[in-house]
Amino acid sequence: LSLLLISPSFTIQNDSEDDLPVYLKGIGWRDVEAELRKDLRLSNSIRPTRYEVRLNVSVRGYEGAEKSTFRGSVFILLNVSSPIDIIELHSVDLAIEKARILAVGEEVLSTGEVKYHPERETISIPSKRMIQKDEIVLLQIFYNGIVQMNGAGLYESWTTREDSNDPETPTISLVTSGEPTGARLWIPCFDEPDKKATFTLVVHHPKELSVYSNSFIQRSQSDRFSRKVTFFKRTNPLPTYLFALAVTKQKVATTDKYVKRHRQFRAIGKNKKSAIIEFISAFNAINSIKVFENVTYFPEKNDIIIVDDYPERSAMENPGLITAGRKAALEFDTLLHEIA
Repeated sequence: LSLLLISPSFTIQNDSEDDLPVYLKGIGWRDVEAELRKDLRLSNSIRPTRYEVRLNVSVRGYEGAEKSTFRGSVFILLNVSSPIDIIELHSVDLAIEKARILAVGEEVLSTGEVKYHPERETISIPSKRMIQKDEIVLLQIFYNGIVQMNGAGLYESWTTREDSNDPETPTISLVTSGEPTGARLWIPCFDEPDKKATFTLVVHHPKELSVYSNSFIQRSQSDRFSRKVTFFKRTNPLPTYLFALAVTKQKVATTDKYVKRHRQFRAIGKNKKSAIIEFISAFNAINSIKVFENVTYFPEKNDIIIVDDYPERSAMENPGLITAGRKAALEFDTLLHEIA
């Protein structure tokens, strides 16, 4: 049936099932065809170039929080290639508190209205006037959400004991999973892989926890509520599904071992000492392959976080912050694949 879903020979324009093969009757095939004809892609008339994300996270079990939640803001710099009067972007299960479109000179273009399109997993913000070709605008969105429990978007991950003799205390971490369309669950964004942009990130979080993302930490400080605030450097251009965050109390292993073109290696979580050895071996193997000699996009900072409830033999190639299941983190071939 999966092959039939993409077969152009089954494009039929009426609602009758009389001319369908018997194996397609009675299964709602006409509804499938209708869905396949829908265009769910965002407009190519507008593209993001830069995201500035600020998150204030509450983690269950810390600072009296009974559940894990977040409040956020995202400022997105946009390029317009043809005139538009509405901006549509992805957002799922996020409560939008306010959205504004600003033109050069801080002219407010938005009407204050935000429309939700759950069938498209998007929101749209109308403009008071037509936004012209080559006009640069800033989209500002303030929102809040609840941390997911199903392994998508920004979700809770449970770190458990290996056995009764394990000295590690079970704890809750927050981890992101953006592939294929998880980014829209924790950031309103243009969640399509061709719409790459740079990201800067600021996270307010419990001071007992550490945070990790794709890039180096620029600085940390305390806010007026004695919570820790961590500022990350701007990333290279990324698709949204590779923008990553982890908030955790898990211990970290580091190394000063030199690897060509890379300044920092860390492994966070269970089996961290073994994982960092395999991690460095995989990077050394990549650097020894001639085709990669002039590649410049490898991150200088390389973290891998071992996620207890991630599929054991799966991993995700977020630049600078690879997420991996407990077995995948120790498998040279898997790490080689995620790095390359």
